[in-house]
Amino acid sequence: ADIAAKGQPDIFTYLLMANRPDKLRLRGIRRNGTGVEIAEHKTRGEMPREPANIGLALAIRNGLAAISVPVDDEIVFIDLEAGKTIGSIPLAAPRGLCFNAAGQLFAISGATVVRLDLGLKAGAPFVRQSQPIVASHLEARYALALDAKGAIYVTDQGKSHQVKVFSPSGAPVRAIGRPGGLQL
Repeated sequence: ADIAAKGQPDIFTYLLMANRPDKLRLRGIRRNGTGVEIAEHKTRGEMPREPANIGLALAIRNGLAAISVPVDDEIVFIDLEAGKTIGSIPLAAPRGLCFNAAGQLFAISGATVVRLDLGLKAGAPFVRQSQPIVASHLEARYALALDAKGAIYVTDQGKSHQVKVFSPSGAPVRAIGRPGGLQL
């Protein structure tokens, strides 16, 4: 759901769908359970057929959707009210995305978690500042989340198969789960 003032109050949640190798669809689910098409985005590259390998992520704040598109090495931005792509920023191997309360976008870029301070110029997003936050202690970063205090949670699908927790400044705090690979 959209956590800021400009959000659409009748939308309960958003879904990102990749049902074609070159097209992403963003849908909204209303509180009454009906769906609505928000926007489509055509990728330049072709996405793998296996969903777990695509690496797509979606973060929404204040009427703006950010979508990681690893096949194009970029983050695409969609204006939810207008239902259209308003721009993109380059980012190598993007994966997990999450906005903090201040509107900064956290993203996994290859081997690093970065914090992006975004701005809008002529209606298109740009990066005012990019700062690496977590650059070590992870093997195979996949997704991330933030808690209310700004702690960063990163799924590490490497040999540990744990969720690693970092302070807002990127210092390791703890790991959730036992290390040792996939455990069922």
